[in-house]
Amino acid sequence: PLLCTSMPSPMLESSLRTSGLGEMRNVSVKGRNEPLLTSWRALLPKPLEALLRSKVDFLEVEGETPIAAASADWAWRFVGDDGELCASAPLHYDGDNAYGCEDWGSEARGAIVVVLRGKETFEKMARRAETAGAVALVVVDLGEDGWCDDVAMCLESLGIAGVYLKPPNLPAVLVPYKAKEVLMSGRKGLCARIVRH
Repeated sequence: PLLCTSMPSPMLESSLRTSGLGEMRNVSVKGRNEPLLTSWRALLPKPLEALLRSKVDFLEVEGETPIAAASADWAWRFVGDDGELCASAPLHYDGDNAYGCEDWGSEARGAIVVVLRGKETFEKMARRAETAGAVALVVVDLGEDGWCDDVAMCLESLGIAGVYLKPPNLPAVLVPYKAKEVLMSGRKGLCARIVRH
């Protein structure tokens, strides 16, 4: 989703009220070409139109407040008609592979893999999760001071605007550091899904 661009525009600025671990925050959606993009959306294929909508992605952990998330730029391919990027699946966090630098074992198959940001690229973590048979990747940001809405989760591979020759075949999202407590708690049977609202 277009949460924020590096160049503010006076043409359009709207605020979305979103939730992030129980606290409310404003996310500005800005874009110099937004009026032009809006008029062309009707002509675009559904997957591309979904990419351009002013929506916010959430990690919805069962029994917890939804967590606002920044999706990887290739994740638009997974958005269903109902906004779901990843159906409910068990969360898997391996403390011995906290940063996703190693391959995961069979426990990751069919699970949403949780890792910490900082020691490995988004692409390498996503490729390892895909190889292990995971259904999604959740990266916990290390910024303890807050949440940055202008983060771009992209690949090192050649591509533009989330279109790559061979993107990972699973969605990935970045969540605030505060989510670490829930996602890495080790609670048995903890499930989540990723959805765009």
